[in-house]
Parts: sequence; structure tokens; C-alpha cells
Amino acid sequence: MALDTNKSQSMPSRSIIFDLDGTLIDSQESILNAIRAALNELGVEAKIPVTKELIGPPLIDTLLKITEVKDESILNTIANKFKLHYDSVGYRNSVAYPGIHHLLEKLHNQGYVLYVATNKRLIPTKKIVDHLSWGSLFSAVYSIDLNADKLFKNKGEMISALLRNELIDPNSAVYIGDRDEDYEASKENCLPCILVDWGYGAKSPRHNDGQFFAGDTIELLNTIQKVL
Repeated sequence: MALDTNKSQSMPSRSIIFDLDGTLIDSQESILNAIRAALNELGVEAKIPVTKELIGPPLIDTLLKITEVKDESILNTIANKFKLHYDSVGYRNSVAYPGIHHLLEKLHNQGYVLYVATNKRLIPTKKIVDHLSWGSLFSAVYSIDLNADKLFKNKGEMISALLRNELIDPNSAVYIGDRDEDYEASKENCLPCILVDWGYGAKSPRHNDGQFFAGDTIELLNTIQKVL
């Protein structure tokens, strides 16, 4: 019995790292409405339609793409207006995709260790996690501004820090997202990647090395169990 116990204790935890927007939650209306409100209040014109395809990258990158404004101070002013609206009321309009809450509970109960890695800022991310009663399900939440004095450059750098800080073995982990950026970040860190097709990203396979697709939460659970 002692041998079996030691063997069990030596096995690494199975870790699942989730993207947030477009993977766990549908936040498109809350984000897009907050962007529109900020632009309207400041009288800044959107050069392209403000649509769900813009969701995912860091906020400043998104605002630059929408407005084509190069002045950093103006972009920061728009971003601050966005934050005031989104952090106070907008985040509450984020909803979990069908079947996600049950999936997270099931994975947690089966012993998987769950994490969030998102380009969203930490304050609204934590508010959303609490709003959806997910606080007890996630071991840690990583955001673009987790380190207040230095933003992560990209999702790959964020996942690298998560793996290092949380002592996660990449061979016993998987990253789940909805965009090519998520696949590239996974590849950087030698992680398998599962892309879901209900989010804001690509809907068809682009790669064969370490990439999987899931069309619903049942398929996602089966794929997780196959990968881990």
C-alpha cells in the first residue's frame, strides 16, 4: 500500500488553463457597449465597425485598431472611460456559455486544477469570476496587468509565467481558447491547445501539431480527458 501511495503522490496534477472571453464567457455586448460609450462621450470616431471580431487582444491594441489614433495619451483617456463604464456596471452583462458552469464544476470535482489566463484586466476579471460564482473553482487567475508595474507582452509570456509560478508541468497541462493567438501562446510553451468554436476566433483547423477543436462542452470534456 505504501508503494501505491507514493506513486500517487508523485504524479503531477492535471492542469487546465482557460482563456476567458469567447471561451468561458460571452462578453461581447458588455465590452462593445463600453467601447461605444467611451467613444461617444469623448467624441472620437470609430474608423471600423465595433463588432465582436475585435474582442480578444489587449484593450489599447483594440482601441488603436478601432480609432487609428496614434496619440498614446488620447488612447489612455479612451481606455480610462471604457474602464469606468465596464468595471462599474458593464461586466455584469457577461454570461457563461451554455454548459460551461457544469463543465467547470465537473472538472474541479474530478481533480483537475483550473486556471484563467486572459488579456482582460484583473479587476473586471475577478468581478466576473465572483459574479458567476466561480471563485472556488479556479486555483489562480492571470491577467494582462497581473504585475501592476509591467504588463505581459502577450498571452505566451503570461502562460509562461503561470506555468513557472504555479509549478505546472507542461506535459500534464492543456490550454483552452478560441483564437489563433491562444494556439500560438500554447505552442510557445509546448502545451497542447484546444480551440472552441463558439467564441470570437477561427472556426476551422489551421494547424496539426498539438491543436484540437471542440464544438460543444461535451466534446470539450472528451477532448480534455483524451489529452490529459
